[in-house]
Amino acid sequence: VTVDVTATKSGYAPITDVSPATAAVATGPLSASVKPTISGTAQVGSTLTATTGTWSQTGLTYTYQWTSDGETIAGATASTYSPAAPDVDHHLAVNVTAAKTGYGPFVSTSNTTDTVISGTFSLSAPPSITGTAKVGSKLTLKSGTWTSSPVLTHAWQANGETINGATGSTYVPTASDAGKRITAHISASRAGFTTRSVKAPATADVVKGTIATSSLPRISGSTRYGSWLTRVGGDPTTSGTKVKRQWYRDGKAVSGATTDRYKITGADLAHKIT
Repeated sequence: VTVDVTATKSGYAPITDVSPATAAVATGPLSASVKPTISGTAQVGSTLTATTGTWSQTGLTYTYQWTSDGETIAGATASTYSPAAPDVDHHLAVNVTAAKTGYGPFVSTSNTTDTVISGTFSLSAPPSITGTAKVGSKLTLKSGTWTSSPVLTHAWQANGETINGATGSTYVPTASDAGKRITAHISASRAGFTTRSVKAPATADVVKGTIATSSLPRISGSTRYGSWLTRVGGDPTTSGTKVKRQWYRDGKAVSGATTDRYKITGADLAHKIT
């Protein structure tokens, strides 16, 4: 800063002189009478909120930088911060920088938080199993509604014993499950969170399955002596089903007639074949 002084007097020419310049003008002082504070729980999955504190000037602009044990957290430059897995067992703080044209900038640092703890999962809707507890009938596991988006794994159990390989969201009881109750063990996990496990309520005792067929069997062919009759239809649609055939004469089993075809003999005349 300099000052020009101009002297004037009647009958005299005005003259201007310039003072020597001052030193360079420094920025105005800024100070925080109250440090920034942090509210919220220092836990993974929670949200922490920083205040700006109280400053000696008004009209300031503020920027934020969160730290973990004094180390800068990349990208954490908002007034809020959600602790992540790397923050567990560390202390958090926030640096608030205040600035104004002609003033500052000046940094004020909050007190540190408590040690960050692992997050926890909660259920807003419990898991359940839908479907009929029956051999060959599909059961479906509804995992429930979880907070904090965990990774869920499933393990189906029969009478409390884990069923090898049954880790999907559905399960079809087998013959070995008959008479047992089926449950599903659900495990929720995520980096920075404490793993939580729950069980879906057990089904009723598994009952024996029902073998399904595409249609009822029928007999095709002529009933004349020496002709062949053929079994048509009645094939089971349930996989793994074993099938036995037996022809009958008037309701009595015909010895050896255990294939899909039967030849009418003299013994069959005037009798009914099934």
